Amino acid sequence: MLPGAMGSRLVPGLVVLLVMGGYGQEHGPVWLLEPPARLVFSNSTGARVSCAAHGSPPPALAWQLPDGAPLHDVPGLRQVLDNGTLVFPAFPAARYRQDVHGAVYRCRASSAHGAVLSRDMRVLAVIWQEWSVRVTSSRAQAGAPAVLTCGVPSALRDHCSVAAWYRDDAVLVASADDLAGPILLVDSGWRLILRSVRLEDARAQFACSVLDTLTGERRRSAPLQLEVTPSSGPSAPRTLLHTPWEASVRRGADTVLPCLVHADPPPVVT
Repeated sequence: MLPGAMGSRLVPGLVVLLVMGGYGQEHGPVWLLEPPARLVFSNSTGARVSCAAHGSPPPALAWQLPDGAPLHDVPGLRQVLDNGTLVFPAFPAARYRQDVHGAVYRCRASSAHGAVLSRDMRVLAVIWQEWSVRVTSSRAQAGAPAVLTCGVPSALRDHCSVAAWYRDDAVLVASADDLAGPILLVDSGWRLILRSVRLEDARAQFACSVLDTLTGERRRSAPLQLEVTPSSGPSAPRTLLHTPWEASVRRGADTVLPCLVHADPPPVVT
């Protein structure tokens, strides 16, 4: 077959493909933005979440329950907007409703060419409570490690993070690559380890600050002064923690499990 003839046979096929896949072709809904799998917010701030999809013709967006029942407004507690946004206004603790603030929702995009459902979104509204930050530490011995713990009420721990540790007015910085440095932050920053306490550390004031990720509020603890005793001279190795060390870590992430022992002379840890 001549090249010209082959070319004349390919061109019509190319034209057909352009027509089939060109601009203006109708198709069913495709997600542009799915809601998150989990929406956690404070009752003092409220929250809003959106879903978006494209298609030709443009799909209609609606929120529904897992059983397919359509979602309706609940005055003052839940509002369903036509643009695919679901609004949870701030509300007083007395108006908490499990079927609104502790429920599972889905977004649905539909058109004449079909419908798609989003992943389940579990909503959890957290009731704001008065809270404070506190630093605790056991008695430390000069030359031995010391562990300082930054604490908040257990109900807040899941949505709080340690923003900083302080020695007097200076922010303590521990490099993640320097595990042999003078300080070590472990347990996602909730615990600060001083590798070798000095007598002058008793004159310093240690504090931590915590960020509530739901409200954006940041609070700092009252300062703590370490109780440091002088070294007692030669001693056999002894552990500084008498309970198991527990740590939570995401799959694929790194974690640090410190071995906190003291002896004079310093022990060899294997």
